[in-house]
Amino acid sequence: IKKEEDDEESNTDDDIKEFKELQTTIKNKLKPVDNIIDLESYEVAGYTASTSTVLSKVDSRHKVDWLLYAGKCPISFIDFKADEIERLDPRTSSENSLNTLNRIYKLIYDHLIFRTDKRPEFDQWLKSVKYYDVDNLYYGIILASFGKILTLPLNCPHCKKPFVKDVPTDDLVKYFNKVEMHCWNIFFKKWLKQLIKEDKNNLQKSIK
Repeated sequence: IKKEEDDEESNTDDDIKEFKELQTTIKNKLKPVDNIIDLESYEVAGYTASTSTVLSKVDSRHKVDWLLYAGKCPISFIDFKADEIERLDPRTSSENSLNTLNRIYKLIYDHLIFRTDKRPEFDQWLKSVKYYDVDNLYYGIILASFGKILTLPLNCPHCKKPFVKDVPTDDLVKYFNKVEMHCWNIFFKKWLKQLIKEDKNNLQKSIK
């Protein structure tokens, strides 16, 4: 029994050591604070303003364009925050399957940018999404939230030790035959028509 306890303590120590090494590696990769602001160069204003008012005027969300291939339409996302990405995992939900999926798709819907005069209702949009485009929705989320590089913590299949690997998000999509050409046709033709329509509307407003 004593030997088993010693083995468990040794395994625990090894796990803690590996976790700390992985934690250090991830921090060096991600560098959460890249541009440090020198607060000593700022002066305190003579009036107060609520933080929410100030932040509401700052548009710092990352935006990205992608497409729904089966639906033959382009689509735009704003980035997801860490807690929002976690809520996309159905395993974190205590609701039934129907309510869980409805909540997840509502979260996705709230992060979409619609280049139309009127934003469609959630139910209307959900009915328009084809089953084969679900993966495209999640790929758009990855692009908006992580950019060109996705940093993944993995376990070595041989030694079982954790490590971090940078995966280009472009590598997550594989095109076959003429699919890539069709994707770009969908992407550019739809946006071009929308931009021309917006330019015409702006021109008519300026004339008036």
